[in-house]
Amino acid sequence: MRVVWAAGTTEHLGVPAAATDDSGATVMRQRSTTEIGFINPNDQANLGTLGIPGTDHNQRLYKMRCLKCSAVYAANGSDIHHRLCPFCQGGNPSSGGWQERTVADLHPASSEE
Repeated sequence: MRVVWAAGTTEHLGVPAAATDDSGATVMRQRSTTEIGFINPNDQANLGTLGIPGTDHNQRLYKMRCLKCSAVYAANGSDIHHRLCPFCQGGNPSSGGWQERTVADLHPASSEE
């Protein structure tokens, strides 16, 4: 089987959406909800584990990206399959209070007086 980039929303995540068999037919690949590249029916993409405990029993937090508004937030692994974006779809806030940090967040510019 040869992996190819298929038209779709996973190419920018670095994950092939499909593969072709020896006859050239496209074979879609099933992904686990906790696998990088999984996209739920609400267009929320799993970007991988954050490596920290989640807020549900025996869960881990996963970094999610909304493919509609590009918001990044965290979700428990058990919620990925039905998660809605907290910014544009009225979903719950980021699990565990997690927020993506940027260099500007870590090193704010000193205020000028």
